[in-house]
Amino acid sequence: MTWEPFELHPEVPVEGIPLEQYFAGRGVSVGQMQTSLKQRAQELGLPFTGSSLVISTRPALVVSEFVREKHPERYEELHHGLFQAYFVHSRNLAQEAEVEAVCQQLGFAPGMVAEAMAEPKYAAVIERSMEQARAYGINGVPTWIVNDKYKVVGAQPFEVLRDAFQKIDAMGE
Repeated sequence: MTWEPFELHPEVPVEGIPLEQYFAGRGVSVGQMQTSLKQRAQELGLPFTGSSLVISTRPALVVSEFVREKHPERYEELHHGLFQAYFVHSRNLAQEAEVEAVCQQLGFAPGMVAEAMAEPKYAAVIERSMEQARAYGINGVPTWIVNDKYKVVGAQPFEVLRDAFQKIDAMGE
């Protein structure tokens, strides 16, 4: 499995947008959505608080690509730390200071976020990944692409993913 960067909400300002405001008029019950996510996390034994904000994840994605290149042995650790920061501790990862704090907690060198943000090649990696995502018709996360052909979208229960992968495998693909 390979994680690819995907900026779900690039249009959102650094301070974020409250979920209720973002989803207003879209027929989405934020309370029901949060309850469902919390229930699924609890079933899987995962900590989940959820966030009250929709955020842009650009700084988190940029620093992730920096770490993938410079410290590949620590990429999963950073990824996990960023997920924890957002989904458990409701940190606004659109703010470079918040991403820097996560990096510091994980023992990375001070200033790593500023260094990564100053290097255009990491933003370019994200842009290329977004182009690839558009080519696949991806507009939500997570999305699983199998064999460059099959797509499973959304935070699906384990059984849905298992069944999809077994079906693909049975087709000899």
